[in-house]
Amino acid sequence: MIKETHCFPNFHSLGGVEAMLNLHYELDAAFGFDSRFVVYYEKTTTLPDRVHPLGFDPEMKYAEAQRRVKAVVKQHPSEITVYHGLWGVPWLAPLDMAQRRVLVIHGKHPGLERLLIRSGHLFDGIAGTSDEVLEISRRALPNFPEDRRLYLPYAVRLPQLATREVAQPKKPVVIGFCSRLIVEQKRVDRLPQFIKELDKTGIQYRFEFLGDGPERGWLEEQFPDRDRFVFHGRHSGLDYWRRLASWDCIYFCSDYEGTPISMLEALAVGVVPLFPGIGCGGDRYVASVRPENLYEPGNMAQAAAAFESLAKGLPHEWQEWRAKAIRSVVDHVGDAYFSRFRDFLNGILAREPISTKNFEWRGFPLNQLTFNGANCVDRWRGKIRKWMRRSD
Repeated sequence: MIKETHCFPNFHSLGGVEAMLNLHYELDAAFGFDSRFVVYYEKTTTLPDRVHPLGFDPEMKYAEAQRRVKAVVKQHPSEITVYHGLWGVPWLAPLDMAQRRVLVIHGKHPGLERLLIRSGHLFDGIAGTSDEVLEISRRALPNFPEDRRLYLPYAVRLPQLATREVAQPKKPVVIGFCSRLIVEQKRVDRLPQFIKELDKTGIQYRFEFLGDGPERGWLEEQFPDRDRFVFHGRHSGLDYWRRLASWDCIYFCSDYEGTPISMLEALAVGVVPLFPGIGCGGDRYVASVRPENLYEPGNMAQAAAAFESLAKGLPHEWQEWRAKAIRSVVDHVGDAYFSRFRDFLNGILAREPISTKNFEWRGFPLNQLTFNGANCVDRWRGKIRKWMRRSD
């Protein structure tokens, strides 16, 4: 079996990336990988076997972080290290002792192109979960070999009982929000305005939340009617799929996304998405089901109007929308993700490495900076560079 290490920020959060890493934990061995998981920001000691929490925090010095990374790597030297995201790569790469490195880009986010320019030379392969993020990698790294890039469709592990009949929804129409309840990226602060616009339509609906986060208390205060607004909290397994499959529509109001796994899972059970056109991997799925449901970002009136017309759809229209939803994710259901991932990593290992050892220096005295301190220094460096460019 190939010795592999996954590196990423969190294991227990509600994000889609963490859901995929949990699948890796369950299925890697079946696809020929002896894998370990290095988690930057987890501190708990109750994580399962093979998961190594580093317990980073913003006030930790780089010297201590380096010591912890070295201790974990020594326990499980890998043939290939897979970085899920670019956080910390410039100073983690010199410590990972891997023969090859692969980057998986899970989504579009602010600063992605800049980070790729900074760290792209440290990788032997780049995989992206949407065409959009791969195109960003091409702009940032035009000389990176194209045969070392991979489109990697997210896996949807669909339980048999999650299937549903394709039919017109009963009243009230059920609209769901499945995500972390946070303002940054997910923009739950927009929900009160959306509900205000929704109420103007006169449509009978029930709004359900599947997930948790720091803004849950605030949202419960905004929506106190428990007959119309239901907060399920976090669920997993069959219970998660049952609740998801009971919805008619899944709603997003994000500023940016990759390809939301919750959308793919909802599509797989015939739930119709209502989504902002933010130029991410999710856009094309919505357009393939019902183009009118791709609304202008931040335009809550347009989003409510799209939901109104959706809710008024005739039975044959709902049957068509649900069928399109299920067909749109057929490539994601099953083992396609893991088969492609295995073949890609085997191909990278079979070829000569192209990653360089041009590492950023993080020795003394820089390693005495905390993460927060280094971020402050980087911000000042950026301001100085901008000032120098203007002076030229």
